[in-house]
Amino acid sequence: MELLDADLRRVIYTQDLTEEHTKFFIYQILRGLKYVHSADIVHRDLKPGNIAVNEDCGVKILDFGLARQSDPEMTGYVATRYKHYRAPEIMLNWRRYDKGVDIWSVGCIMAEIINKKTLFNADDYVTHITTICEVVGTPDEDTIASIGSSDAQQFIRDLPKHPPKGFDKICPGASPEAVDFLSRCLVFDGKRRMNVLEALEHPFVARFHDPGNEPILQSKFDFSKYEEKDYTIEEWKRMS
Repeated sequence: MELLDADLRRVIYTQDLTEEHTKFFIYQILRGLKYVHSADIVHRDLKPGNIAVNEDCGVKILDFGLARQSDPEMTGYVATRYKHYRAPEIMLNWRRYDKGVDIWSVGCIMAEIINKKTLFNADDYVTHITTICEVVGTPDEDTIASIGSSDAQQFIRDLPKHPPKGFDKICPGASPEAVDFLSRCLVFDGKRRMNVLEALEHPFVARFHDPGNEPILQSKFDFSKYEEKDYTIEEWKRMS
């Protein structure tokens, strides 16, 4: 098993990173997500602490404990300690959500690499959603209607109305390509975000993009194969 040196969170806060580093990290995360999403899996818990980094800046996505098969009817609350990278549709118990929740997390990670601070650093649910609206803008009525809870819908309607703040202001010094990339990841309505293939083709990471060197799975991943048997630790290690 390959041993990696650190996680991305440690790298962000201990190293001087250029925009080239940011591009390379984000490209590799997207490359990994391309494989994960091709298997019809949603990770649902992407964060810097779940991205391992080696001395050559190579990365691996870790911790699939909250991963689930993508489903048009996927709903429900995700219990995780680190709420800062959660998409609005997970927090607000959307009627349905999909792989777009991982793209939201990519945007949060990228902003953190650039600014060396967490983008949505709120300790409670209300402050978190309020801060999201202040950054990306208050959602329109069609988007609000997609929220599963009527109480959550009314909560959003009662918030002060905010236009998008603009990632050129949130991430001063970021290139226009970086600003545009963030604005396409961090969209309140998951249906309007880039998907992973569109993200890989974005000018911000396009020079690393090589479809011939980005593996995909040709069939859906079968969770039942692993859920129906109690594997030993050694068996899990051999499969990893």
